[in-house]
Amino acid sequence: MYNNAPASISQMNEEQLVWEIEIKDLGACKPFLGFSLTDQYLLVGVTSPDQQNEVSITSIPKEEDQRIRIPLSLNKFDFPRSGILRFKGIQFLIDRWEFLLHNFHTDRTIKLNANSKLSLSKIFQKNSSPESGNTDLNLILERRK
Repeated sequence: MYNNAPASISQMNEEQLVWEIEIKDLGACKPFLGFSLTDQYLLVGVTSPDQQNEVSITSIPKEEDQRIRIPLSLNKFDFPRSGILRFKGIQFLIDRWEFLLHNFHTDRTIKLNANSKLSLSKIFQKNSSPESGNTDLNLILERRK
């Protein structure tokens, strides 16, 4: 299935295969081409170890809504589901939001902090594995009270 992956990838250890999840509050970003964005949107980017990218923009709910669920579909990438997930940008939002990573296939939830790095093999250790194709994860943000 992953015949396009360079042979050297199979020789790399898990710490060398980094999936980067970057979260940005678009309201905090500098204006783009003269247009400033409101603080009502989050940009979530996923970069695979071989530099494939997937970007989504999610609206931040009104004050009374307490939860955001953002799908992180690793299945969209033509790359083996191994390595670690590294999160960037949490430190800028952690005072307002609690970050969780949830795998609905295993019903496992992991609380994230500003320096979180997670092994994909540990995330999928219960009922499914990266090889089974069940690699859809959800990043959940819960508003702090």
